[in-house]
Amino acid sequence: KVYGASGDGVTNDTEAIQDALNSDCGIIIFDTGNYLCDRLNVPSNKLLIGKNAHIRANKNNTCLFINKSDGTIGTDQANTNIIFYGLEISGENAENCSLITMGHCNNVIVSNCYIHDCKGYHSIAFNSCSQCIVENCTITEYGGASSTTESIQLDICDNSGSFQWFGPYDSFPTQNIKITNCSIIGKPSIISESGGYCGIGNHLNANKDKINRVLIENCVLKSFSRGISFTCGSLL
Repeated sequence: KVYGASGDGVTNDTEAIQDALNSDCGIIIFDTGNYLCDRLNVPSNKLLIGKNAHIRANKNNTCLFINKSDGTIGTDQANTNIIFYGLEISGENAENCSLITMGHCNNVIVSNCYIHDCKGYHSIAFNSCSQCIVENCTITEYGGASSTTESIQLDICDNSGSFQWFGPYDSFPTQNIKITNCSIIGKPSIISESGGYCGIGNHLNANKDKINRVLIENCVLKSFSRGISFTCGSLL
């Protein structure tokens, strides 16, 4: 709020929050409030902490939090050291909106967050990322839109169909991912749907060995046609 965000649930707080993210501050604290936002670009070396803060995607938004990249840096080197801690993040206003999307990143942690009402796209997506953790999170009310696929997506940046936000499309493997102590729950209406409706996985790529070393431990997955579903790679 120091940067001018209102947190009243009505005002569009995108500009104020982006100013905070662009600042030299390594720790960004969202104080008590309801923050309505369009796309937020998160640079490297940022810790985002929520103190009774609810970040909501604005209507027609297709991506809420995404790493800040100019699209020229590939492998897992576009951004590093990004942490989301204790935030409530939701997409009930938007039809199709990925809530946390990371491309070509390493060392991203989503911890102790409450993420809900992502109707379409993904609650969390890691594309061509490494050394990422999702821990102690509650992810609920996923699905219902025409583009419902995976609540947590692990995939690669090989073309604009798999990752529409930016390049390069170098097919760098997503690897060394940990998803632990999480509750991931879809809407009951998607259980009987055919296709890629699942809690954790991917659905587009058939490139062998591009999704590697994934640990899923002590998680609860409910109300999906498939809990865990990968079209390529290996689980160790």
